[in-house]
Amino acid sequence: MAASQQGVPQQNPGPQPQQQPQITLDIDPVSKFKTVLLPRLKAYLATLFKNAGDAFAQNAQHDSGHKSFEEYQLKFEKSLEEFYAICDQIEMHLRLALETQNLALDSSKYTPLNVVIPKGDNPPPDSQPYPQYLQMIKFQVNCAREIHDLLHECARKLKDS
Repeated sequence: MAASQQGVPQQNPGPQPQQQPQITLDIDPVSKFKTVLLPRLKAYLATLFKNAGDAFAQNAQHDSGHKSFEEYQLKFEKSLEEFYAICDQIEMHLRLALETQNLALDSSKYTPLNVVIPKGDNPPPDSQPYPQYLQMIKFQVNCAREIHDLLHECARKLKDS
């Protein structure tokens, strides 16, 4: 029983959520997965296996005719829920990483030049100044608005006829 109580402090992620916002400001989702979530996943998995073993042993004793204790079953269910919660967080961060990668690819596709804020006399090669980038974005927004208006007008004419 003392061994199962040692697993309980590992399950308590109390101080970690307070530290996570500081970490997440500086790193991307994949790095967060590797540095923060993966060690927690390993700890939760070890606790889950230990609690599953305890619950299995308790069920075997119950089958042998000994008195049943629900304590191990409840610990197992709690550790299983914590394991699923960390898996959900990992899935969320990996989806975020995939979305970030897709946005970066789209960004490089539609804005092939890096955007820089002019700070010196010599901008880096293969880049465009921020004012020029704003002009391009305004042009794209106007084109999208014109296309939207044309489609809206076409839909209205089709509805009227």
